[in-house]
Amino acid sequence: MTQRLCKNTAGFSLIELMFAIMLLTVVVLGVAKLNTGNLGMTAELASEGTAAILARQGLTIIEGMGKSTLAAQSCSASCERSLSMDNNGDYQLKAGPPETIGQVPFTRSIYVEKDTVLPDAYYVAAIVVWEDSQGKHTRYAEKLIYE
Repeated sequence: MTQRLCKNTAGFSLIELMFAIMLLTVVVLGVAKLNTGNLGMTAELASEGTAAILARQGLTIIEGMGKSTLAAQSCSASCERSLSMDNNGDYQLKAGPPETIGQVPFTRSIYVEKDTVLPDAYYVAAIVVWEDSQGKHTRYAEKLIYE
């Protein structure tokens, strides 16, 4: 009598298992790469937001200083100023290098000049510069402030 050899087909072969593991590894690494890119973009957007807030804050502080300070600190041509806080917690506008703010070194410069068209207005610009792994970035805000 001849015996039939019955082949057991109920499991996975070693090649099928290795292919499944390789496919799973590729998928997991792809998802990990996407998340790493998202984290970098999140940090960049946070810096952009901080810079925009610092530029707007500079304009708001200048606007609150009043026309006598603006008249004393304005230039006929564009000249760089920076904000500094005195012992009383009041901001002062002074000539000099830009102020450095925060852990990521943001620098903020303020430019105040008498508007050439409107005699009772001052052109104020706040420029915030910072550098990160993507390079050097600049964010600015400008405003006409009326006496």
